[in-house]
Amino acid sequence: MTIVRPVIIAPDSAHWSRWIDATLRPLHRDHVAAATLYDRLIAAGRIPLLTFHHLEELLAIEDSEWAMRRIGFIQSLPLIGFVRYPDSSLQTGTIVDILAAELEAALHGADAMAEVREAARGLLVRTGSGTDVIGTEMWIWQVVRAECRRRNRSSRSIAAIRRMGLFDDRRSVGDIVKGSIRPPSERQSRLARMSGEVTDHVRARGDVRIEDPAGVANWFMSEVGEVDLPPDIDVRGLLEWALTGQGLDREEIRDDALLADLNRLAIYRTRLRIIADHLGVPYVRLKAIDPAILPSLWVQHGLERHGQDRQRRPGSDLADECLAALAPYVDELFVDRRTREDFRRLGRADKSLVNRIGTVRSAGQFTELLS
Repeated sequence: MTIVRPVIIAPDSAHWSRWIDATLRPLHRDHVAAATLYDRLIAAGRIPLLTFHHLEELLAIEDSEWAMRRIGFIQSLPLIGFVRYPDSSLQTGTIVDILAAELEAALHGADAMAEVREAARGLLVRTGSGTDVIGTEMWIWQVVRAECRRRNRSSRSIAAIRRMGLFDDRRSVGDIVKGSIRPPSERQSRLARMSGEVTDHVRARGDVRIEDPAGVANWFMSEVGEVDLPPDIDVRGLLEWALTGQGLDREEIRDDALLADLNRLAIYRTRLRIIADHLGVPYVRLKAIDPAILPSLWVQHGLERHGQDRQRRPGSDLADECLAALAPYVDELFVDRRTREDFRRLGRADKSLVNRIGTVRSAGQFTELLS
């Protein structure tokens, strides 16, 4: 069947798992709807898109055999959408591929967000068979599954603590440098109190599957406590030492700069080094590109700034944030209700959102992918 006007839709990870599982279970109450869904989607000109972030969720389950059956289902699909850039890997891509395509577009002259979006979509979004996307070898996915399970457990810890607010990053550099460095004995006391605060926070607001909140706190505090400060350093020197080590230039650490903005820029610069290797492009060329013209980054930062302060932060939040970066590049992005509300709040704060992304929807049932 020829698709005249294909619509690329990105289901939520939960849609993929429920759809596949119902298809593979003949006695499932939704088996008929699931087994016929693919043909109905294609007949309606709707191509489902799969990323590696989806695959991580599909593979990170206890039952190894069932995880491989899920992979087999994907391999059986004649036509699906995926992201990959550059076209040198053997699997569907991640947020790294999205950002890489945007940076490549900027390197080739796109100097506004609309231009970057148009050029990056042509580089990034592809269609092919399931085996085009994830290959034919099953043993590879057995190996990948072990790493996915490890990352799934790690994501619970990261999601639980990364927005805890132990430090007030809304302050400016000029305000922060008015303080002083605590002596070693006070630092140790403060670190001990922080460990208790982190434990309580993880227990109250972290993923409910975290079995050892104190263990998560100990892991985090070991990372913080193992930092050796240079001798005789002052607060400004400490800020510059920490931030320049993450890719910022000293002149960017101005008195009027907010610590939150500098931390966000530091994370972006860390990603740039990864993508420079990914593309085989000198880091300094990517660093010269204005991050404000990159659509995926704009979406992610907007959701972070305007999204809800959630009572619980499950590990799946990390994958959801990566999938949110697809919004500029698919016709319809399916998200959970919380993320849909975050997009709604972003759209209310910035009216240009409607012209920069596709449709963002939430759907309780996988059959709603048809509508």
